[in-house]
Amino acid sequence: LGAGIVRLTQPDDAVNLNPIPHRPPDPRYPPDIPIYRHVGQPIFPTSADRVGFYLIRLLSVLLATVNVALAIRLLARLLPDLPEVQKLALVLLVGIPQFAFISGVINNDNLANLMATAVLLCLMGLLQEGFSLWRWAFVGILLGLGVLAKKTLLFLLPLVGVIAWLVWRRQGRLAWGGLIIALLAMSLI
Repeated sequence: LGAGIVRLTQPDDAVNLNPIPHRPPDPRYPPDIPIYRHVGQPIFPTSADRVGFYLIRLLSVLLATVNVALAIRLLARLLPDLPEVQKLALVLLVGIPQFAFISGVINNDNLANLMATAVLLCLMGLLQEGFSLWRWAFVGILLGLGVLAKKTLLFLLPLVGVIAWLVWRRQGRLAWGGLIIALLAMSLI
């Protein structure tokens, strides 16, 4: 997604930065750790580089915002009769300092978090609404995209298996077919 923004905004298909290490004269600082201070020295060679950089950061914030919106829906499904607990869980989510920090930097964590929340929301739908071939395929697509963003999303696979087992206990063998479709979709992506 960030590469698409770079492709659209940068004539040379790259966002260039000129970080300039500044070593303070204090000997307490280790000599091999650079300290960057950009006071009076431009970090971006061109205004296009600045625009591209901040557009990619805005994409990160947008992904985190959509993640929070999906988390609100997930909490509403998980705790339908406890709106106060939903609000508390949401405050805890957005109040985590690391979540706020990661939401504003350029990385793949925001996309991976968004995909994980979307997978959890789809799995809740499978539990609450029953077997849906399209929902299983969507779980696979989201898992595939999430694993492309960050391989740590593989931790969701055991949960997907548990959900398939729970759906199978309620509805029969169709759940295993849905699980196979989800795994095929994930593998194809």
